[in-house]
Amino acid sequence: MSVYTAELIAINETLTSIALLPYDEFVICTDSLSSILAISSIDLIHPYVQSILQKCTCLAGRDKRIIFIWCPSHVGIPGNETADTLAKQALGMNILNCPIPHTDFKPITRSFVKTQWQSEWDQETGNKLHDIQPDIGSWPPCQREKRREEIVIARVRIGHTFLTHSHLLSGNDAPMGKEEGHDIDLLLSHPTQGQDADLLTRLLVTLEEKGLIVYGKHEQSTFAENISHKGAALKSSLDHFEKWLGIVKLPGKAPHQLNTTIEKSCKLKNLVELASKPDRTWVARRVDLILVPQHQMPFALLGWIGSRMFNRSIRRYADKVMNMKLTSHGLYDLNKKEALAALCEEDVFQHLKLDYIKPSDRNC
Repeated sequence: MSVYTAELIAINETLTSIALLPYDEFVICTDSLSSILAISSIDLIHPYVQSILQKCTCLAGRDKRIIFIWCPSHVGIPGNETADTLAKQALGMNILNCPIPHTDFKPITRSFVKTQWQSEWDQETGNKLHDIQPDIGSWPPCQREKRREEIVIARVRIGHTFLTHSHLLSGNDAPMGKEEGHDIDLLLSHPTQGQDADLLTRLLVTLEEKGLIVYGKHEQSTFAENISHKGAALKSSLDHFEKWLGIVKLPGKAPHQLNTTIEKSCKLKNLVELASKPDRTWVARRVDLILVPQHQMPFALLGWIGSRMFNRSIRRYADKVMNMKLTSHGLYDLNKKEALAALCEEDVFQHLKLDYIKPSDRNC
């Protein structure tokens, strides 16, 4: 039982005694300011406050006048000190048999849950968040004017930001540096400019002859020079390279058999039937083949390595801060009205006056 509830019970019992007395005026002194405030504000949540208000109404109907006075505790008031002494003596007496409101169990339950939680959290010594906050409890506020700033600081503290975990929220592919992925992106080029015209076509013919292609779509290049510097928008979230997006066969054993009921309703019925053969000795893998002119390779690498959020952030930085346009095809300085050349990814970062970030660290 909480002290607050005990004070309310004492007032409630006092009112019961007053109803039996022949006098008309009474003064109830209590050192529980919270009880006085609850009664005066008609706090109907607590059941004993409801009982007190009901009894006060009944006594008022019998022309009994009751006055509540708050008596500060521990300030040397003789009557209050005597009441405290008697209250301490009552601790050794029999417990009063009275109902306890459910709200009194909340602190006990909260304390028990927190103790159990802390015990389990103490075992998480390998968790990076345990080093940040080893004790269960609320974080101290940053005392900043804007809540948005506190959110940013909290995310930075725990390392959960859009820069590092946006692929989980947006459903994008896992960034470079992860152990697993669902496809393979291969960027092809020729060291001699202009000698790559039919490179991808010849490669696809060879793969087809070897029976390695299951399904694919060949897209021709739609690149134009104004894409790099006149603000022309890309036609999609990809780029304008010549590319082939498809599925190829790789040596391996199929992990499981497909559901034949689903196969019949599939638009790619022949492909599903092919993949459903129980004796096949290959596995299907998604592969993207992208043909990139040699002088565009650093920019294409930056774009295809990703992730999407990283690309969006660095391109926005180039636009808003450096007044440059960055695409998978190049980097154009809008101030100097010229395209900036690069031999490697590091050159692109240098043009943007940024420290180089390894592909494995573009974890966003």
